[in-house]
Amino acid sequence: MLQWLLRRFKVPRDAFRFAWKRYPEHIALISPARTLTYAELRDRVLRLVATLAALGLKKGDVCYVQLINGGDMVEASLASQESGIILTGLPRHAGEEILSRAIQLIPARAMLYDADCEASATMLKRLLPDVALLRMDQIPEPSTPLAYSTAKILPEDTALIGFTSGTTGVPKVLAAAHGTYLTSLRLIVSNVHVLNARIPDVSLVGIPIAGAGSGLVLPTLLSGSALLIPEEYTVDEFLRLIEKYRVTRVFTTPSLLIDLLDHPLLDQTDLTSLRNILYGTELLPAAKLEEALRRFGPILQQGYGSAEVLPPVSMLQPHEHWIGSHPGHPAPRSVLTSVGRVVPQVQVIIADEEDHALPQGAIGNVLIKSPTQFKGYLHQPELNAQVLRGGWLHIGDMGYFDQDGLLHVLGRKPDLIIRHGHITYPRTVEEVLHDHPAVKETAYVQVGDHALMAVSLRHAWRDRMGDVSLVQELGDFLSSRVAAEDQPDGIALFIELPRSPLAKVLRREVRQTLSH
Repeated sequence: MLQWLLRRFKVPRDAFRFAWKRYPEHIALISPARTLTYAELRDRVLRLVATLAALGLKKGDVCYVQLINGGDMVEASLASQESGIILTGLPRHAGEEILSRAIQLIPARAMLYDADCEASATMLKRLLPDVALLRMDQIPEPSTPLAYSTAKILPEDTALIGFTSGTTGVPKVLAAAHGTYLTSLRLIVSNVHVLNARIPDVSLVGIPIAGAGSGLVLPTLLSGSALLIPEEYTVDEFLRLIEKYRVTRVFTTPSLLIDLLDHPLLDQTDLTSLRNILYGTELLPAAKLEEALRRFGPILQQGYGSAEVLPPVSMLQPHEHWIGSHPGHPAPRSVLTSVGRVVPQVQVIIADEEDHALPQGAIGNVLIKSPTQFKGYLHQPELNAQVLRGGWLHIGDMGYFDQDGLLHVLGRKPDLIIRHGHITYPRTVEEVLHDHPAVKETAYVQVGDHALMAVSLRHAWRDRMGDVSLVQELGDFLSSRVAAEDQPDGIALFIELPRSPLAKVLRREVRQTLSH
């Protein structure tokens, strides 16, 4: 039935208005601040809509947002989609340079923030005196009855504008339309097991809502299930919440999934409620995926996408992680190292530098054509001409299709290691090293003319952090399994590799650390 309804919906607010009406007494949102039913969530969202309207904001106006609490971010996102006001997230620690750049690129009428971001709000007011400031914990009670927005929202209308930072630190701006979010919702519902009429899910959003975690919001609400927002994105918090709330679904990054596997209390925590673990945003080494399959069983599912194309692009379904129809043995690594099969309505080709399609098995640029891809960066026509040439999204990844039609991604093009004219794909070497029991995470990077392997150690091995013999052991392990031209010039041990706020390994920071 919900598949049929999705075909009738035009924009995202049609979906959550349906959910508010159908599931008023269900729990919708559990966050550090509060627990809300669908009816209570609706009222808080409409109260925010009314407050923004009272400040003079209307459809198409821009509202900056800087919210630490993920539950608040859910409410703000839904209010934006309800009213047509364009939500624009700012980096948590944005300084004057980034704020000035944001004002230049896309000036805002208002800023929605919380107490932890008071300094940014004050700085913005100085730079943009006419901006209205609204603190999330100071939203007044409405003076009129709550009501849905009367703004007419079309699928092509802009829903959200996001700022990203490249290696130079200069933010790029990308926009997504209301219709694109709804198309993404349809693809997710078709390809991820999110709907269960008999037993609503408790979905732990294990990636910040400001990032890929937002992709779990609409599917969860549409199914009448509960969104569970952690206070912090750590495995200690995840284990506590899974046991306390009987979590059925977790969406998280490979790095946090590896943290989970390495946690000393994993086997002492009741995880029997889990029915689905979704992992994405980064590549998960096959050795760690095999370990997760042995620990959790046939409940893992992988998705592939990027900031420029809403999910999913490809999926590795739970049954594809196993040999045969009855799980017992993990699938071959030729399957587990893939990102699965391209989903219906999405096209992917592997192309050369002139964008000509390459034959099966050949390594090249991953090009995507999807109804969920973005339309280009704002005010950057030259960059758009490159990224979107020929109608294909040039995502920046390198990869290939195998003989079974599985897509394999070998990493970002800028991360390739090139020495003496020979190209090494870092992932191929990192995959090998993950078979060593001491290895937790890896980052194989090039620093000048040298290729260096950064390795973080699992808890049981951290007493050997300063052990030169362990470095030698890891080097010998690689030399017996990897061609000489692909081996690192050195290995550096870390307690933990640096990560982004979205829990992804930051290769840029690894390079900077190893260059000193």
